[in-house]
Amino acid sequence: MNITDIEYCPQCGKIPVKRKGRFKVLAPCDSCREENRKGRNMRLAARRKERGVNAHNNAAGVRYPDKSAQTKAVCDFCHEPFIKTKRQSGRLACIKCLPLKEAERRRKNVARVLAIYWKDPQAAKRRRLTNTLRHMGLSIEWYDAQPKLCAICGTDDPGKQGWCIDHDHSCCPYGTRQGCVKCVRGLLCDKCNRGIGFFNEDTDRMLSAIAYLKKYSPSSPM
Repeated sequence: MNITDIEYCPQCGKIPVKRKGRFKVLAPCDSCREENRKGRNMRLAARRKERGVNAHNNAAGVRYPDKSAQTKAVCDFCHEPFIKTKRQSGRLACIKCLPLKEAERRRKNVARVLAIYWKDPQAAKRRRLTNTLRHMGLSIEWYDAQPKLCAICGTDDPGKQGWCIDHDHSCCPYGTRQGCVKCVRGLLCDKCNRGIGFFNEDTDRMLSAIAYLKKYSPSSPM
């Protein structure tokens, strides 16, 4: 491995580290992480010392109300009195009527989705796409100007997920950004986008796969 390929801690820049996690994020070294933890604890302690109270009291020294205190209430569904032991938002419901409250919440949510989203699903999808493109530094006009054909296989079927905006992950790695103006390359169908992703965009591996398939194809001479 070349010495230029070694990655160092993004915080101190001295200790070599490895990319960790599902999205291969470059995390700080252990010493920097420990310093960050100590710094957070010191800031919290200084804040509490400045206020002169503990975490259960407000700035005036009065204890916050206990949200789990038992209080008497009347159920809005069966109209029977019950002891409320936790804070409830919306209509009050006893233990027996909690499923009724949840069913009512779901009915209202479905009605809201039908009224907002399914009233014009294409417009809703276009608004979502516009927001995604704006974060990438692109516009919906750029997307409309792109030919709706896969840049690799040439198909006009994007797949279930729609057209994928392909970009160079060496510029915007996985888990950091969706892409930017500098590294966006074009539109791909779902299968081709997954294919180059599984090959990690390594052209040598792709050429090796092509040679392997040609070697064992029925039309190739043995």
